[in-house]
Amino acid sequence: MDISRRGFFKMSAAASFGVGLAHSKEIILPKIDESIERELTNFLPEEWIPSVCGLCRAGCGMLIRKVNGKVAGVKGNKRNEISKGALCPKGFAGLQYQFHPQRIYSPLLRKGEGGSPDSFQNISWDNAFDLILERLIKIRTTNRANSLIIFSRRKGELEWSMARHFADVYGTPNLIEYDMPNDWLLSEAIYKTTGIKGDLSFDFSSANLIVSFGNDWLLTYRDFVSANRGYALSKTSQPDVRSKIIQIEPRYSITAMKSDRWIKCNPAAEGMAALGVVFYMIVSGNYDTEFANDYIENFDDLKESILKVNLDRILEVTGISEGEFRYLTRELASAKPAIAIGRRTDLFSQGLILLINILTGSFNQLGGAWIIPHDAPLPFYKTLDPTARSGLSKVSLSKNSLNMINVLERIIEKDPYRVDAAFFCNVNPVYNYPGLGADVIKEIPFSVTFSNFLDETALYSDIVLPVTTFLEEYEVKLNYSLEANKIISACKPLILNRDVMSNTDIFLTLGKNIKEFENNFLWNNSKEIYEDYIRKTFDSDPEIRARYEGYNEFEKSARNGGVLIPRKEIKIDKLDFRFLRDINLDRIKGSRDALKFIIYFPSGFNDFEGCQMPYLLDAIGSHLNSVWEFFVEVNPFTAEKYNLKGESIVYIENQDGKKIRARVKIFNGIMDNVIAAPVGLGRSSKLGITEGIGDNPLKLSPKNFSEFVFPVFGFSEVRIM
Repeated sequence: MDISRRGFFKMSAAASFGVGLAHSKEIILPKIDESIERELTNFLPEEWIPSVCGLCRAGCGMLIRKVNGKVAGVKGNKRNEISKGALCPKGFAGLQYQFHPQRIYSPLLRKGEGGSPDSFQNISWDNAFDLILERLIKIRTTNRANSLIIFSRRKGELEWSMARHFADVYGTPNLIEYDMPNDWLLSEAIYKTTGIKGDLSFDFSSANLIVSFGNDWLLTYRDFVSANRGYALSKTSQPDVRSKIIQIEPRYSITAMKSDRWIKCNPAAEGMAALGVVFYMIVSGNYDTEFANDYIENFDDLKESILKVNLDRILEVTGISEGEFRYLTRELASAKPAIAIGRRTDLFSQGLILLINILTGSFNQLGGAWIIPHDAPLPFYKTLDPTARSGLSKVSLSKNSLNMINVLERIIEKDPYRVDAAFFCNVNPVYNYPGLGADVIKEIPFSVTFSNFLDETALYSDIVLPVTTFLEEYEVKLNYSLEANKIISACKPLILNRDVMSNTDIFLTLGKNIKEFENNFLWNNSKEIYEDYIRKTFDSDPEIRARYEGYNEFEKSARNGGVLIPRKEIKIDKLDFRFLRDINLDRIKGSRDALKFIIYFPSGFNDFEGCQMPYLLDAIGSHLNSVWEFFVEVNPFTAEKYNLKGESIVYIENQDGKKIRARVKIFNGIMDNVIAAPVGLGRSSKLGITEGIGDNPLKLSPKNFSEFVFPVFGFSEVRIM
């Protein structure tokens, strides 16, 4: 069936499939917002239109330059409550993403073996939906709705809420929020100690002291535009106080360069460094006793467990001297409010970071760390049929854990049941988890990837659906300021692209075309869902209704600069740190003399994306005068020990025999006997500009790891060939 001029059409359901289900061969697609097309013909020769960047979940404000109706540039929006006029390198490079020559504009069907771009053929949207719906309906008729798994990043609230709505109505408990390890472990530590599903927001702008245990927060914080603004304010906003920053890690990162003191720490031992700080705070009594007793459950028992640890083992594992530990303890005790932030590696480390913030007496207050609860998807009206209720009663593959590796391993092991179909919505586990990700997608009988590019996961999928960018869709963003104030911002399409669909519209189309629950999807398009979401948000909050005269004023404010909702006090009872009491440092393995390999993020790659934008590739090796190539950083003493010459090509092999190829770059800002490489290159050749550029260092992540070391952000013992 041909696509009409506006690219979308609506037909009534006609044919039945299975028991009590109807599946239309004429797919019901959402109607396009006709006002967009009219608007595009009536622009002044040049204007700047407010929007929101969608390249991560931060929601930085943009002004989009349009000349004669066409997008021609971007800059920061000073009215935006999150970014205050700033943009990160990825935001400035957004048009390179939008107009990338390797972007796909047609649904693709794989006919051959997975992994090859030559295995795909173009198909129409209605053909793609036919194939997907046939599989989804068949799964449901066998009462296995729970065997559908949906992986999605929560970049936007509209697409996340619609994914949640579809998953509930279909009957699967397996909508998995796909976050890389820099996010879920801290959230899990908060949940274990408080029972609250949330995250920490760090008030960098008002802290007198910021101690970072391996977190390059000026480059990789979840909203590092705000983090950099907080850094600037911390140095200038208080006339008599200049905040101090101490960075603890094995590499001289961007944050270490901006710090007052860099303390070298062995790879993946930052959690042990936090344990050492807690030990010395308790031994010396340099902590807020009243605050700790108020917040910590059975604090005396916890202190007893901490004091039993082997201090010599901590000094050995971290490589940090006793004098430096005492210095850290004194600084934390005398600089309230103070922040401790950790590299988001293992659960053990994150629990200790949370504990330090309490011991300093800076928890849940200005200048400290705030708990911000995870926002539940906005509920839409729905009725669940028996199949949906049966599916939702099954245990989720996440089993209440955010550990993505555990989820992927359960798919392979069919624990507690097999997965029959999967949606990968703007996520790429085949690249992020080399080996494991490919094994997972091969194990799933039917897989669909929603993507702008034919990336590594798309190459193994049965169907690839081309999706919109942030300039082509309706979306709503939720984020929190450094002071834990909630920010709601929104954007409308500024480019009309008839060849792609938003995630929101894809789930809407699927829902409208399954007869058994089509009445749960009464919207015609994502514009109507957007208006419904904004209206429900406005109606649900008395504070918002009091500040704005009506829905239209609220919606306009959300688009122009964002709506700020002051933080609400969260009642927190005693925090339970029982999981920290069983501390056995002997479980930490590793040879003292082995060469250790670590991975770090260049600017703009903190979600493992960015390789599509030449502007970001220019920045990968700028500190070494080396761009557009893959390299490994080597300390001069390490280079001499292993007879390595600068600019030479080497192979690095891990204990599993996996190898990567890299150019040697001599760098004083890395510890001896440690080498480091940037993540983000070594991508699929179908991503065009990155073809032949380097290798994927994630291939060297160890298969086996303890609760103290997460593989992606830990280290591998390697040899250089």
